[in-house]
Amino acid sequence: EGAGTVSWRDGKNTLQTQPAVLSSAWRTPTDARKIAIVNIADEERTVQLKMDRRHIDKGENQNCQLTSEDGKSKIELIREEGGRWRGSLKLAPRSAQVWILQ
Repeated sequence: EGAGTVSWRDGKNTLQTQPAVLSSAWRTPTDARKIAIVNIADEERTVQLKMDRRHIDKGENQNCQLTSEDGKSKIELIREEGGRWRGSLKLAPRSAQVWILQ
């Protein structure tokens, strides 16, 4: 959320617009929970993560974290009211990251 959009003109000179940051969450066959996030913009983007119980299976008062797939970075997700968690991360221009929920 909050990462904006990117626009360009295609081969027919039609203006195209889409979100600058795209993401997908899934469970692996071994029940690991992963999130892939891609920044297609030419600028760095700060992304506000908002997750709920569909993504996180934690007790009512527990915080959790995302760990980058290479293990070098961690993001703390803070528990909010109503069964939601939030956190933020920065994405380099034209980059992709995969995170593991723990």
